[in-house]
Amino acid sequence: MIPTNTYMKNEGDTKMKRKLILLPIICIFTISLTACGSTPTSSNNSEVSRIAELEKETEAKHEELKEQLEISDSTEDTVQPTNEENTLLQATIESSETNGVCGADLKWYYKDGVLVITGFGKMNEYDNGNYYTPWDDLKDVITNVIIDEGATTIGEFAFYDCENLTTLSLPDTMTSIGNNAFHGCENLTELIIPESVTNIGKGAFTDCKSLTELVITDSVTSIGNSAFAYCHNLTKVTISDSVTNIDDFAFSGCRNLTEIVIPESVTSMGIGVFDGCGNLSKAVILSKIQTIGEKTFADCKNLTEVVLPDTITSIGHRAFYNCTSLNEFTIPNSVTEIGLGAFYSCKYLTKIAIPNSVTFIDRGAFYNCENLAEVKLSDNLETIYTDAFGECRNLTEIILPDSVNGMEHNVFSGNDRITIIYKGKSYTNEEFETALSSSHYYGLDIKLLYVNR
Repeated sequence: MIPTNTYMKNEGDTKMKRKLILLPIICIFTISLTACGSTPTSSNNSEVSRIAELEKETEAKHEELKEQLEISDSTEDTVQPTNEENTLLQATIESSETNGVCGADLKWYYKDGVLVITGFGKMNEYDNGNYYTPWDDLKDVITNVIIDEGATTIGEFAFYDCENLTTLSLPDTMTSIGNNAFHGCENLTELIIPESVTNIGKGAFTDCKSLTELVITDSVTSIGNSAFAYCHNLTKVTISDSVTNIDDFAFSGCRNLTEIVIPESVTSMGIGVFDGCGNLSKAVILSKIQTIGEKTFADCKNLTEVVLPDTITSIGHRAFYNCTSLNEFTIPNSVTEIGLGAFYSCKYLTKIAIPNSVTFIDRGAFYNCENLAEVKLSDNLETIYTDAFGECRNLTEIILPDSVNGMEHNVFSGNDRITIIYKGKSYTNEEFETALSSSHYYGLDIKLLYVNR
């Protein structure tokens, strides 16, 4: 992206300059209007014509002064628009095939595949059912979108399903990209997010399948639900340390993403954030979040390395479901709960140490971890639910700590080879199930749980 204008270096100064320079013009214009309106005579038509002329002259002067301000406020650090881009923008405005309004102070122009938006402030919000964009009939032929300096937001669904859009230029005045703004722009190949943007909305770039690299700039604080979901060719994402919130499924289905680092600034991370990122091999979470949410890394089949902070207290349901290449995993000492199916079908996981902070292992937590051969349980573990270690056929021995006081049936289902040791006594899986059914008779200090959850 190359900004089309360069006068925004110091917005406060610019606004003050504009006000000071335009004030005399406004005063003259007001006096002229008053004079014209104070004498209602038969020459009223000529006076109306004069008012129109004054309006045109004032508008022309405003544009001239604005251009002067833009030139005077430019700096060496500001990226200059090329002659070609300026020519394209001006040509589109001057000889547009069609145009209209898209905000209180925003206008749009279209010609030969190029859509230009100029003016100031917020764009209108749209939806995909009741309130269509004014260029909806053109969305199949738009290939280039240029948004000029002054626009501050992109409305919801603004360029939804513009499948042939390949080039996008956003200004340094942009602060927010609305929900589903570029959803389905599958031929968009490059995205440069201005450093002024703070919010990227829900589904903003979902299904932008041709994006290959993404830098979340230092101004962005929030990445919305599914913002970059199913960007299939995205291989690299850099998240700045200004980001505090990553919402549900933000990068789900980015199947060619290979590595991710979550910065320390992130305080909230939703569910399924990297669900289905099949080529993700390394994930490092530096932030101090407390929960790895449901399905955060589900179906990340090439994930081999995960680094978690020591603030994590809960590993959520199916958090690492079907991570079939994960053969080592260190559970932080801060974790107290391991959720339902958390490591379900992690088939190459060979050993796991559950720290003493863990008191609860939910159903199917390590189900079908068929190469799991070594498990060290927490000395403070209290509750284990059905299938927690079901179908772990290479697990031949496990020691239940004395702290365990409640279990459901079939914790070790599908494993006839396992020896369960509890308070110095060894049981086969079948013997243990029998003992658990009549724990008072067999002297087990473990209550059989029947929990409908």
